[in-house]
Amino acid sequence: MRLRLPSRWLHSAVCLVGLLFSGCVVSPQPEPPSIIASLLSIEGRSGSVTLKGSAGAVQPGGSDLSTIDLDTSDPAAAITVANDGSFSLVLAGTGTDEFRLQAFSGGLRSDPLDITRNVGLAGDGTAVLVTTPLDSCFLLAPALEVGPIAALSSATVQMTNHCTDDVTVSGLSLRRGSPAFTITPGSGPLLIPAQGAGAFTVTFNPQPGAPTEDILFVELATPSQGRRSLTVRGQTP
Repeated sequence: MRLRLPSRWLHSAVCLVGLLFSGCVVSPQPEPPSIIASLLSIEGRSGSVTLKGSAGAVQPGGSDLSTIDLDTSDPAAAITVANDGSFSLVLAGTGTDEFRLQAFSGGLRSDPLDITRNVGLAGDGTAVLVTTPLDSCFLLAPALEVGPIAALSSATVQMTNHCTDDVTVSGLSLRRGSPAFTITPGSGPLLIPAQGAGAFTVTFNPQPGAPTEDILFVELATPSQGRRSLTVRGQTP
């Protein structure tokens, strides 16, 4: 008696044999770079700060690292980390400033990472993540960066309030004040009711000599004071 295989099995077997003989393989997609906060330290002196990463702090090694002092208007500092992922970078500022780090490799980028120096009783120069107000109930989407935004185009940031109290956004301001970006609405506080939502837009209009990247501060007034930081990035040729 001749055994007859279902046609779909025969088709699958033929495809498998074809792949084996053709040498076809599925290439894994590259992973975005990453930054390990526990391997970072901040050494503060009067007027300068040394930001260090031990081996493995930035993966993969050889990535480009951008660092922004969120408490100054200085341009971003850039460095290429060593092959083992370590680095040392001296910046103007103080040890209590907040710093935003982002790694770039092969066209991919890590999520922004905000750190500051541990200044508690056990403060030893280790880096700790910046505490953001109402982070468990007041949500921004996107949460960390907006863009790249095409020229003469806009992106919307949604704000969702899951808190038990109304949230007042007292202002929206750009760290470097780049005229290439327009924020709407541009003035006056925004009230996001409890269990409600709101939004604002970021428009990119390139200007000669104007930075095509900035940090947008979302300032919160009530029920807790503080800020959220969004990287806004325009699309460049």
